This record gives sequence, C-alpha cells and structure tokens, in this order.
Amino acid sequence: MYALVNKKNKGKSRKSKRTRGGVGNGTGIYNLTEDNELYFFSDLEGNMPGGIKKLMFDEKNDTPLSLDNKVIVFTGDLIDRGEYSIRNLQRMLALKYANPDNVILICGNRDVNKIRMYHECHIQEIEDKILNGDKDKGINAILDILQGIKETSSIFTNKLDAIKDIIDIKGINGTGDDRPIFTEKYSDEILRITKMYSNTLGSLMQIELFKAEFKVLFGINEDYWDDKGNTLLKFIAMMNMVMGKVWEKGALPAILVTYNGLYIKYLQECHIMASITIGTKLCIVSHAGIPYDERQGFYIPTEIGIVPMPTTIEKTTKQYGELITTQTQRRNNPQNYNIYNIISLNTSFSAFIESIKGGFIRDNEEYKRYVAMSANCDDKVAPYTAYASPIVSQKDLDEVKSKMSLDLDKFKTEEIIRVYNIFGHQPSGLLPYISRGGSKYSYHIDLDISRAEDPNISNKVSYTYLKITDTEDMLFGRTDTNNTYHSIRDKNEEDKGVKDLSKQDITIVKGNIVIDYSTNISLDEYCKKVLQATYITNYQITNTKLVFTSNLFTVDNKKYYGMFSWTLVEYVKKAIGGGGKIKIYTKSIKRFIYGKRKMVIYVGKRGGEYVKVKGEYVSLAKFRLKKV
Repeated sequence: MYALVNKKNKGKSRKSKRTRGGVGNGTGIYNLTEDNELYFFSDLEGNMPGGIKKLMFDEKNDTPLSLDNKVIVFTGDLIDRGEYSIRNLQRMLALKYANPDNVILICGNRDVNKIRMYHECHIQEIEDKILNGDKDKGINAILDILQGIKETSSIFTNKLDAIKDIIDIKGINGTGDDRPIFTEKYSDEILRITKMYSNTLGSLMQIELFKAEFKVLFGINEDYWDDKGNTLLKFIAMMNMVMGKVWEKGALPAILVTYNGLYIKYLQECHIMASITIGTKLCIVSHAGIPYDERQGFYIPTEIGIVPMPTTIEKTTKQYGELITTQTQRRNNPQNYNIYNIISLNTSFSAFIESIKGGFIRDNEEYKRYVAMSANCDDKVAPYTAYASPIVSQKDLDEVKSKMSLDLDKFKTEEIIRVYNIFGHQPSGLLPYISRGGSKYSYHIDLDISRAEDPNISNKVSYTYLKITDTEDMLFGRTDTNNTYHSIRDKNEEDKGVKDLSKQDITIVKGNIVIDYSTNISLDEYCKKVLQATYITNYQITNTKLVFTSNLFTVDNKKYYGMFSWTLVEYVKKAIGGGGKIKIYTKSIKRFIYGKRKMVIYVGKRGGEYVKVKGEYVSLAKFRLKKV
C-alpha cells in the first residue's frame, strides 16, 4: 500500500531547489526561500481528516504528492485515539521519504512514548513462534498461534516491578500524590495491554479502534475477536513488538514486514523542536510550545528536561574564577534564547533513538528521561521536569497562552520582525487558540482541536491548519461536531469580555455545530476578534470557589468558541447594530511594483481590491491615493 523507501539511506539526500540551509541534516534549523509555502497542523491522533489529507496525498489512493514549493510541518501526536494509527505512520513516512526536504516532523508525547512498546509488550513465545524467520507464515497461522499461547501471570518477559521503576512517575498514570498505586493500574497478565492504553497512554478506546484498523490491514472482521478470549490483546502485543524495534532482514513473516520498526523509524525522522525562517518571519515549532520559566520567560533548553538556572552562572564563576565571569554572564542568558540550542536537543534525541532501535536499552537513565519527558512529570522525578520539555509542558492555557502581554521579542534579530510559537498538545476547543504578544508581532498559536468531535476519539472530519508565506499568514479549517458543549446566551459583553458567568448563564447542549473557514481567514483578523470569558463555580467536595477563564474565538463575529478546562464553550453574541463576518481576502494573480517591492493584490468577498500593509488589508484605491 505504501512504498517506504528511505532515500536518506541511499547515498546523499536530495536538496530541494526551493529551500536552503539546515534542511535534511537532522539539526532542525530551516531557512526557506520566499516562494515557499508553509502548512502547519497538529494532533491528528490516529485519524486523517480530508482537509488535511488533501494537502499531502492523492485522495483516491493515498499516494504521497510531490510538494514542490510546499513545506508540510506537523507538530506531533500522529497516533492513538483513532483507527488510522498504523496507517498514519505509513503515510507520513512515505510522504517524508518522497519529499525529504519538504516535510518537517515534530514528535509529540504520543509518538515518543512508543519507545516503551517493545519492552512492555514483549512476549517471548510470540518471538519464538511467530517472529522467528518464517517468512511464509500467513495471518491465519499467526492467529492460531496467538490463540494457543497460554495467558499465565508471567506471560510478559518484563515484569511489573522492572517497568514500574521506569514509568511510575507523577502524571503518567494520574495526577497528584494521591494517584492510585501503580499495581492497581498495571498488570503482569495479558490485561496489561488494556490497562497500558487506558492508564499510561491516554487512549481509552484504542483496543476497539485497533479492531477497525486490523480489519483494513489484515482482513480480520471485527466480530472475529468476540469469541477468541484475549487473542486481540496478544495480537496488539505482537504488533507493538514488531513496530517497537527495527528487526533484522528475514526475521519477520512477509505479512508483517511492512510494519517493521514503524514506531522507531518515524521517530528517526522527527525533531524535538524546529526553527523555520522565511523572509522576516521566524517560526519556532514544537509539540507543547516553547518552554517558559517565570524568572527568564520563554527559553530554549540545550538539554530536554533541564531548566537553565541563574545558578549556572554562579557555579561556573566559582569553578573557573573571575577571569571568565564576564564572558559567562554575556553568554549564558542570551544562550537560553538562541534558536541554535535546538540543534543540541535534536542531535541528542536522534542519538538516543539510534541507540534503542534494535530493542536494547543501553542507558536506563536516558531511557527513563525520555519516558518522563513524554509524560507530565514534575521536579519529583529529579533532576528532570516537564517544565523544560517541548514535548509535553506543565504550562497550561491560563499560565502562558492567555497572557497577551507575553512577547517573543528576545528571539528577534535585525532580520526577524515576526516570531511565531507554533504548537499543539493542549486541546483548544472547536477553533485554534491564538494570542498575540504585546508587540503585536509575537504569536502563540495552538492548533490542537483534536477533541472537537469526541473526548475519547480524535477528529474524523474537523481540521485546522495555518499557512505562512513571506507575505501572509492565513488560517483554514472546518469544525463539524455533535459533541456536548456549554452554551452561553444573552449575556452582555463588556470590554471584549464575558465575565462572571455562573451556572445560570450556561445551558448544557448536545447538538450539531458547523464552523467553516475553509476559504481562509487572516491571522491578524482572527486575533482581533477575541472575547475573554470567566466562569465561576463552587467545588462541592471542598466548598471552594473555582474560576475558569478562556479566550473565545470567532470566524463570523457572531458565535464565539473556547474551552473552560476540558469543557467546550459556545457564546452567541447579541446582535448590537451590525457586526458582520470577518472579512476574507483572496490572493489574486495581479501584482504591481511599489518602490523596489512587488505588491500582491487581494480580492475581497465583494470583489474589491486590497493590498496588505504591515499585516492589515488596505483598499488599493486608498493605498494609491496615499502614495500619491
């Protein structure tokens, strides 16, 4: 179905004619030419909505498209919570191999935590009887063998205590110190597979979703498993073993060869972070966003899980003396804002994945660190903390994204005017969550709308993506959901806010919502149309007041959408004299020269002509009048 030929291992990698610098070398530093078009999206989580698929694949046969001047940037979480997890791995690898210089992959926590799969799912009898070099073994023979494997309490090679030492950390199987003890949430019996997905991988429906995927991949009807005991769980364990390490040639049955090492091969193509420069724009891309520290603001660590501390300077001074104090002070703090720290993050990660690809853990502490960095752990897992993990950060919407004054100016240079912190990971509701920093040229962009349709299964239809070129920033997407949400109606708004909401202001609704912005919306226009909402309620158990805040976004200036914690919110704005839809501008083929610059002419919804000046659309007639 997918031709997975890794061009990087066949001599020199191809250089795109339309990109330059840092491309294809694993560093994560990309400098693009002005005719490139960047497409950013996040958190597919085991599904592939049509609006995203058409950017990359032939819609009829899934063949990767030739991207030419397009650059695809995926910010992580490719798998889990959908029935296309395995096929998504195949698709994205095929796309990357076909367009090595035009696909930038960022790993998410759901991608990185698959480094656990070979060890936690390893069953020696499966390796001895199925993954034993018999290439002619078919699917029926495999199913018969699996059904015959006894489900003893010692079915797995690696026992609970050994695994507990690595993954029993705060956040991975609950939150807070009162989380259920590990042994209640894990097992040495075959039910480990179910408990693993439910409690440590955050994919409650994955066992059922695998049924649907195995039907497509292997022709096994979903009702086949009904009277076969736990054969499905053993089949999942086998597939995780196959995908969890890169097997030597000839080790696998022919029917499983296409799945050889998929988890690892995908991570080999991924970055922890990437820096992408196009024109005067700098895009810093990660799964969970640029790490943030109260003392130093946004920063880029040189080592994942380590927060650069001011004490680093003091220790260096004591160790090396007065001679280098000035040099250290000049260098250390600015270094925390240096995009080239990304190279250190990515090369370390690449070396780690290379070291485990054969299924061996050479450094238990390093392995444990990457497991911790795919979970929401904190300083209790000393010395590492998810505060310094671009894969999964403890900083939530309220702590970082809603602080509109937080800017990214420290990352600017003489050439860079606009800086974009582009990520996913934190569900933003039915529309992307975007805030603009105090300078209006710093953007924090969360593209994760993966829970728009269902809290347990990722989106099948709904999607969003951001297109960035050297001259424009545009949002595209469509949300189509029958999810449950809280509707806020008939509430006066003041100062761009809907404040002090209570239960009386909210109606719980389950119904269809369709939000269509597939014809594009200017990023700056989208940022202008924001309402800040505050919801106050009592937590009955402790009788304490809880305050939830959210920014609500709109594409039509009538209905606004956001989230209070994990709850979807809709606010229908009162009709107060006019309003109207956000203006939509489409790039035309017309150009004209203004000084030394070639200006693009845009067409408004009613046919008027506009030009873009400093991020704003200005009537062409007014622009020419001012010019005169």
